[in-house]
Amino acid sequence: MRNLLLTIWNFTKFLVDKEGNVVARFEPTATKEVLAPAIEALLK
Repeated sequence: MRNLLLTIWNFTKFLVDKEGNVVARFEPTATKEVLAPAIEALLK
């Protein structure tokens, strides 16, 4: 079980701005449909 938890943690996605600040955190199961709007908003 411990190895499974480490693997899941390892695939957590972070959205980082140009200053290096974490602005969003996404679960490993997050899809591109969930990620895309957050990324697009950050780029504006």
